[in-house]
Amino acid sequence: MRSHVVLLALMLSGSLCTYGQYNNGFPYGRTLLVELDMSRYEPDTSAVAVVLDEFGEAYVDNGGNNNILLEYHVKIKVLRKEGLSEANFSIPLYRNGDRRQQIISVQGRTASLENGKMKETELDPKKVMTERYSEHFDRVAFTLPDVRVGSVFEVKYTLESPFFWNFWPWKFQSDLPKRQSVFWARIPANYNYNISLKGPLKFTRQESVLVKECYTPGGGNKADCSLLKFTMINIPAFVEEDYMTAKSNYLAALHFELTDVKAFDGRVFRYTKTWESAVDELMSRDDFGNQLKKAKKLYADVADNLTRLEPDSLKKAAILFSYFQHHFLWNEEERYVTELGVKEAFEKRKGNVADINLSMIGAMEAIGLTVFPLLASTRENGIPTQLYPVLSEFDYVVAYLLVGGKKLFLDAAYPGLPMGMLPFKCLNGQGRVIAVNPLHSVWISLASKEKSRKSISMDGQLQADGQLKAKVTILSFGYEALRARQKKKSVTEDEYIKTLSSNPEITITNYRCTNATDVDLPLSEELDIVWSSDTDVADFVYFNPFLFDRWEKNPFNLRERNYPVDFGAPIESILSMNLRYSPEFTLQEAPAQQAYGLPQNGGRFLYNVTQVDGRVTATSNLNLSRTTYAPAEYFNLKELFSRIVQLHGTPLVFVRKK
Repeated sequence: MRSHVVLLALMLSGSLCTYGQYNNGFPYGRTLLVELDMSRYEPDTSAVAVVLDEFGEAYVDNGGNNNILLEYHVKIKVLRKEGLSEANFSIPLYRNGDRRQQIISVQGRTASLENGKMKETELDPKKVMTERYSEHFDRVAFTLPDVRVGSVFEVKYTLESPFFWNFWPWKFQSDLPKRQSVFWARIPANYNYNISLKGPLKFTRQESVLVKECYTPGGGNKADCSLLKFTMINIPAFVEEDYMTAKSNYLAALHFELTDVKAFDGRVFRYTKTWESAVDELMSRDDFGNQLKKAKKLYADVADNLTRLEPDSLKKAAILFSYFQHHFLWNEEERYVTELGVKEAFEKRKGNVADINLSMIGAMEAIGLTVFPLLASTRENGIPTQLYPVLSEFDYVVAYLLVGGKKLFLDAAYPGLPMGMLPFKCLNGQGRVIAVNPLHSVWISLASKEKSRKSISMDGQLQADGQLKAKVTILSFGYEALRARQKKKSVTEDEYIKTLSSNPEITITNYRCTNATDVDLPLSEELDIVWSSDTDVADFVYFNPFLFDRWEKNPFNLRERNYPVDFGAPIESILSMNLRYSPEFTLQEAPAQQAYGLPQNGGRFLYNVTQVDGRVTATSNLNLSRTTYAPAEYFNLKELFSRIVQLHGTPLVFVRKK
């Protein structure tokens, strides 16, 4: 769940309190004995550590280059040995060309009880290391000294940044619970920001203060400031669980986006773009729009030669999609702009996502198909903002094709992907179509229409010796087939066969696969198996029909989940078993028929076992009809999987007749 609180932060009005002086933060170097004596955090007794206090203030520096400064201070109590790692700090610093963020001061100290007395140890400044982390990031790393279970440590540093676009994002929530987190933003009146609070939590306190003439950058220029104060107390830890997109989508956090700056001479510089201006910018960039133009020329003859004899537009698109999917090798770089450029990528037959897909889009445009680039953000990258264009929030680009009344996504970079499907990692919110025509430049849902579907049928015989032999057919569709094909390509066949079931009671004696490379058809796998019970009791046979894809534990275990469950695609899992058993046995126990449905047609689970004349049949059907389930639906989903786990762990019990 995400909430937005938009604040007009810099509209200074008479309703604001006016402060000449103010006190900020909490004192450094003051550890209380009650904090050292603390052995657990009552609101969350499972916590390995707790943030006792956290404060940050961001403001524009009056001296130097008038950059943004962030003063940060945090105090943490270690409760268990698993919390010792919290003393390891790694602070990312963004770098773009010659402009970069930097740490200009660091303090740290640890307090512990030793023989009933407080022992304090200061961080050695020489132990603070700066290293190159990636193309656009440096990293400052250090570890607080002498941290033990029971210690209280604190860190205080000042960070300088020349990047005004986001002012300073503040994360109230983290992996640790927090007693209190306070953030102040002191913003000159000539800087206007949109401010949004994301996540399910609300402010405990919120205040606006007018600070007179707080910004004096020189030359007699003066500006008042808005001092915005935000407080949250008793903040729960954010606990990650299965089936979620990027954590950043759901953390309680404050974000700033610069709209405009009014210079002291009266000029106004606007920074918030409309999508019209963002499209213009993209189409004029050498690594995007210019590459589309080059691709249209470069591939015109290739596209014409490949499709000239095909009158159907959809089939023309399929021919080009197949060509580019097989011509290029994706270098596994995810970007919405090119790295090599379409010409060099064509010659090397490899490139990043944009190199490949912009090439394909250009070729399709060259033969008159209606196709556009579509910007997407992968599930790990986060959901892009829709209130205004933030191009840096995208990390992927695919083709959006309009043909024959159909709207299709095409990604030629991802190997083995059928035409019309997105990679699973792109099933994340909405994508933005990049088109000069405003009618086409729109947001498009990336929700999957393809199910992740698997059907398992088993026909077997339980023999007099208690051994079972069976033929198993596994049919995989949609994203389930895509996953299986990717796995098959990454390992040998013998290794792949071993991954089909982790059940030690199964021996796979024969394996056959069809449609392994024909991605437009379901993947079909046929197995001959032998099952032998691990029990030494010859008079009883305990057989579980769920030899494959058994749910052994519930993926949903939180008391409360404040963010949605996102499966990426609807799920359907079907089991059909037909088992004949020797006259020496009788079926003594079997689970009762089960039927459980989710409210609002959200899905269902059905399980039934019947027995007639030496034959037992079992059918199971799990159908989750939606991709996303809201936090309010979490309990029902949790209960559904609790029943599934219970039934998947319940065997059929056969007894040998006396």
